[in-house]
Amino acid sequence: MVEAIKDTILGSESETPFYGYPKDLVLFGRVIDDVLGTIEEDTVLIRHTNPWLENFDLIENTKLLLLLKRGAPAFYKGKKIKIYYCEMFFQEFPQYMLVKNNLIYDEYNVLNINGMKYNNFRNYYISFLEVNGIHK
Repeated sequence: MVEAIKDTILGSESETPFYGYPKDLVLFGRVIDDVLGTIEEDTVLIRHTNPWLENFDLIENTKLLLLLKRGAPAFYKGKKIKIYYCEMFFQEFPQYMLVKNNLIYDEYNVLNINGMKYNNFRNYYISFLEVNGIHK
């Protein structure tokens, strides 16, 4: 889960849009909870292809539940930096879930868990991974 700080445009290694989808939308997010414990950064950059921030206001300390994957590096202030992504280029809807007052709002049916409590989701996810030998 991340708290959205700002949404901006950052170039990628390939500046060309992929089949008409933008590749330069990037959200800066402060890491609140990393279920797997694999993210080293306090703040992550997340590339996405759908405009998100028209759907919510950052002033409200927006918390997003995201399924992050490593993506192609971005260039920020002349430096190549690590970046994550959470959407594939052909997904019609944004791939984020809002978390407010410990409730997940899965408006785009990313995981079909609308209304689930975040703590219940987190515990279920960790249990599933452990039972299946994927994560300790």
